[in-house]
Amino acid sequence: MTMKISFLENRRARRWKQFMLQYLEDTVHPESNSVLTIPLAFDQVVAAFGTSSCLMEKRAGAYHRISFRDVQQEARAFAAFLLEHHVTPDSRVALFCKNSPAWVIADLGTMMAGAVTVPIYTTSCPKDIHAILENSQASILIVDDMSRLEGLDRFPEQYPWLQLILVLHPGSQPLFGHYRDWNEALAQGRKALAQEQGALDTIARTRRLDDLASIVYTSGTTGMPKGVLLTHRNLLSNARGVITIMEVDHTDLILSLLPLSHVFERTCGYYYTLLVGTSIAYAEGIVGFDRNLIETKPTRLCTVPLFLERLHKRILDRQQQASRGNRLVFRAAIAIGERVNRYRTREARKTPDYPAQRNPNGIFERRMTPLWKAPHLLLANALADALVYRKVRARFGGRLRSIITGGAHLAPEIHRFLQNLGLEIYEGYGLTETSPVISVNCPRYGVIGSTGKVLDHIDIDFSPEGEILVR
Repeated sequence: MTMKISFLENRRARRWKQFMLQYLEDTVHPESNSVLTIPLAFDQVVAAFGTSSCLMEKRAGAYHRISFRDVQQEARAFAAFLLEHHVTPDSRVALFCKNSPAWVIADLGTMMAGAVTVPIYTTSCPKDIHAILENSQASILIVDDMSRLEGLDRFPEQYPWLQLILVLHPGSQPLFGHYRDWNEALAQGRKALAQEQGALDTIARTRRLDDLASIVYTSGTTGMPKGVLLTHRNLLSNARGVITIMEVDHTDLILSLLPLSHVFERTCGYYYTLLVGTSIAYAEGIVGFDRNLIETKPTRLCTVPLFLERLHKRILDRQQQASRGNRLVFRAAIAIGERVNRYRTREARKTPDYPAQRNPNGIFERRMTPLWKAPHLLLANALADALVYRKVRARFGGRLRSIITGGAHLAPEIHRFLQNLGLEIYEGYGLTETSPVISVNCPRYGVIGSTGKVLDHIDIDFSPEGEILVR
């Protein structure tokens, strides 16, 4: 069943987006280097959505919610812990752990302390991990458990710059020396918060847009990982650009699967979504992802084409095993979806501002072509929805409205197939160096086979050699 949003909730969402666009206005003006950082922007969100669900994590077989205010308080506690351990502005804190609320809390807390986060892929080999720790000179390392450190030669002796290793889930293993329990660190930070509040306030007043926020190392597919320096302006201006073109708001819930160490998930599945008040649930992993879809009932997903290719194959495989009658119904529904999408595209292209229209507040309007102008399609689409589309959506929890994909090329035939089943697919393009979104398709009026509209305040050109130049 498609999620319905009340008129009042829709108006609240629009007003909040307009406020956030105005609040982040300085990020798109290079001459302005104002006191504006990711933690300060998050403070604005907490003021508006304080007790609402911010993050969701599965523990003991059930998902537990953490409010925006609780995330803020825990991040401040971690920031106080860092200051108490003499972590100075622009020091590095490495995050070598899977997606979880602790990842977000550590990221925000690190920035609140004026330090810089250094994400590390959990799939990184020991050689790459060593290179990243050595190049970044991280003074704090956060890991899921002690198994993350297996394979690192003479650890931590050959890393004299490392002050502490915080372990999220130490289990029953006692921790000595450089090692500390994450929960104990937060408890210590809560006690130190009153004493360190003045220092945190000073940092908040002095950190600026062009200060370094994170060093994101490339995956190393073309050699050793290379660090990309991303400022608060880089990340916030990109999130602002996505706000203008996408429809996610505080009524949505995103199920996060892609690693937060990848800047695509970090911007589109974390910073951008939190800035508009969206809740984020963390999947247990690829193995439990299908189960998590049913448990959380997300409205949005961020993923890569490989996931959609596998989804496409699974749907076709199931149809091969279905009865002849069911296969005929499925093919008829696909054909109806194709006709509906062709009709909507054709009608949309009659407007002079296709593919989308921007309202006076800078937000792209969703202008669904009404099917009542084609009653035969309206009836056929309703029948196909009842017999096929709804069952497909049920496998995603029943509320899924759109999927954002990037990181590789999505085959047009797969895009078209899923769209004909009623799934909105928005394909985008970007780079780690552009933090990351350069362009993305607009709701409803995306062009299959393209990566959509270039975000505001991004300039693109082509070199004589045919390379894409982005500024």
